[in-house]
Amino acid sequence: MSAPTPLHIAIQNGNIDIIKSLLADDSGFLHTRNAEGQTPLELATALNNEEIVHLLLEHGAGHPPQPTIYPTAGYCLDPEQRKKRITFWTIACTIVLVVMTFSAVIYTSIDLLINLQKNTLSHPEIHRAESASLVLAILYLFSIGLPCMVAYLWTYYFFVLRLWEEVPPGIARNTPGTMAGLSIIPVFSWFWMFIALPGLYTDMNKTMEYYGNRTRFGTILIIAACACWLMSDLISMMLSFLAAILGAIGANDAGVLLFVGVSDIFLLVVWCVFTLPMYWLIRNKVFQFIDIKAGLGA
Repeated sequence: MSAPTPLHIAIQNGNIDIIKSLLADDSGFLHTRNAEGQTPLELATALNNEEIVHLLLEHGAGHPPQPTIYPTAGYCLDPEQRKKRITFWTIACTIVLVVMTFSAVIYTSIDLLINLQKNTLSHPEIHRAESASLVLAILYLFSIGLPCMVAYLWTYYFFVLRLWEEVPPGIARNTPGTMAGLSIIPVFSWFWMFIALPGLYTDMNKTMEYYGNRTRFGTILIIAACACWLMSDLISMMLSFLAAILGAIGANDAGVLLFVGVSDIFLLVVWCVFTLPMYWLIRNKVFQFIDIKAGLGA
């Protein structure tokens, strides 16, 4: 509580011209309380002056007080340092993604060649080929597959975490840790990515609106990207399931095996090629957001 500001006095007197002049010069009094604990909006509402109420709302009086954007020491880095952290995790995500994808392509290609050769082998040789395929799968899983998956989830967690740290706590729909943590839960992440990534753009837009900036970040492209990622994962699962069924029933039709294997390889490569620029596009949008906030003194 404090003494009445010039804005409080002008509202008390019903002087519209002075109110407009004060709001045009500085809206910093919008959330200041007078000796009775009233904000300008609460005072105008108590006086039942609809014209002044609408005027105050137009200038942002209906918003909550300005949130603390960097409430802890970890958020007190300057914009360039924060950009470097985001870039580091974007690069880390990119490297792990490329290694994971192309190691999977190599494994799938070798396994496909082994299975295609079964048509030309004798019965004992088929058993040896199947054993070789099983050993290859185990070696790939424990030496490359699982380590790459863990590394990717780790880097992706920090990638999402650093992005969400840029949204003010008073505006962000949840904490950065929650948004990032739920993004790496298997299967659930298919749903959550539609919250974490388009939601990031939405909350950045809310921040821009709060500070009176006209910049807006479109969500259509990022929603479409999430839809493509979901479709890619589902189709890849279907292909893997089909390959497992073919192996279980002992189907050795070369045409079918070739179709499944090549489709899976093609899907992996396309997914990687599509994902890489999307991650960098998201990074660049957040960089734009950081620069705007820095210009606003936020």
